[in-house]
Amino acid sequence: MNQNDALYRLIKTLSRGEKRAVQFYLNNYDKKGENALQLLFKELNKKTSLSNQQLNQWHSTQKFKTRLSVLKSKLFKAILESISGQISFGNNPVGKIKQYSNYSFILFQRGLFKDSVNYLLKAKEVALEIQNYFELVPLIKQEQEISRHFLSIKSYEEKIKFLNEELKTAQFHIQTEWQFVELHKELNKIYRRLDKPKTQSEKIIYKKFFSNDLLKRDNIKWSRNAKAYYFNLKMFYHSISGKTETALKFAEKNANILNPSNEYDKYIPEMYLVALNNLLILNVESLNKKSFLSVLKQLDVFAEKASFLNEFQLRRIFEIKYSALLQFYLKTDEFKKGFNLKNEIINGIEKYKFLGLGQYRILRFYFNLAVTSFYADNMISAHQLVKKAIDLKDTNTSLSTLIYCRIFDLILHYQKGDYLYLANQTKNVKRYIKKQNRVGKAEQLILNFLSNAYKNSFSEKNEINILETELRKLEETEILQVLPIYKWLQHS
Repeated sequence: MNQNDALYRLIKTLSRGEKRAVQFYLNNYDKKGENALQLLFKELNKKTSLSNQQLNQWHSTQKFKTRLSVLKSKLFKAILESISGQISFGNNPVGKIKQYSNYSFILFQRGLFKDSVNYLLKAKEVALEIQNYFELVPLIKQEQEISRHFLSIKSYEEKIKFLNEELKTAQFHIQTEWQFVELHKELNKIYRRLDKPKTQSEKIIYKKFFSNDLLKRDNIKWSRNAKAYYFNLKMFYHSISGKTETALKFAEKNANILNPSNEYDKYIPEMYLVALNNLLILNVESLNKKSFLSVLKQLDVFAEKASFLNEFQLRRIFEIKYSALLQFYLKTDEFKKGFNLKNEIINGIEKYKFLGLGQYRILRFYFNLAVTSFYADNMISAHQLVKKAIDLKDTNTSLSTLIYCRIFDLILHYQKGDYLYLANQTKNVKRYIKKQNRVGKAEQLILNFLSNAYKNSFSEKNEINILETELRKLEETEILQVLPIYKWLQHS
């Protein structure tokens, strides 16, 4: 055997303890009692030198079903697995990158430089395929270090020039993706507190955010992740501007560049789930039932087939699915269907509240369930749920939802005829809304109606007609859809 044979040299670098560990590990490869890898390991280990001819003769006497070249390749990999202590990552691309990088480092430490680079190239190939530039940068730097140990000066200079260009490109993509991630974080903070802008000062906040230079260009050189972030932000901009159809086009572009059959999206599906969530929300807004149900089916199929999903990803799927369904049933006046989801949602809240299910999500679940309960003629459930929502007292979440909860609580007491409660609490709610600078014309009209309900001169039928007439003079506002107010007036 050639003394430079990688497998032979690798075996000769093993310590006694490592050799014992390898032999124990090779038991995992025993098939049909053949012990081919164990026997090959022992044969190579006991020889100080061995020609290829002798090894071929030895292999023929063993009458193995597997070719010698295949056995050598399997043994090489098994030794690396034993030394690294890593099990196979299957098709998980990030796991593969880390595994190949670890193997490369082991071979580098043992002086097998060319084989070390070969594993690095495998890791880089996976990183480039999934466009994971965060993993690619350390691989390039590792290749720079290893190459100087076996390349000639001229070859090394040429290699370094090429690798520096690779490094520059990877760092550009990382910088761009990082900027988009920071933009998303900033937008989340704004949106969780304000929802869609209602006052001029809130519109200025959003306008300032969307004037960012990064959002003024669609760069074809961006990575797939950067483009996904860009499409998502543009979708949101058009959505809050009331341009649902345009927003839907950007959401579809976002979903089209993400693919659950792709190994990266399959094992790290967060961005794909965001894309599905956006499509569901926009299809609810546009009342496109066929498209909504189609996207919902995609989500269900993904959840069923994705046995690799962790608890946090399953929690995200729960949030997306049930939030969309509640919104859809409220929008289509299918209140009983929404109410029938109550137990599933309550159980989900209990299951996931310690796995990242935020207070603002829980608050919205309680509020929407309370609304569906009310219109499904279950007043007891509506009271219980709206009380749970108000009791959360999460001031970091959507101001709109907190305000709607308080107004809806007043509506429930109005329906009960609890006019004494209205006389006291309507003033408090008015003060609360004014303090938050969120007094809209629709909210003002509704609160005035409720605050007058306890007066002797109050004529319900007449006042309801006046309220409905005044509300219909206004542009369509969020509160009219969220509660929904016209349905309540007819209900009364």
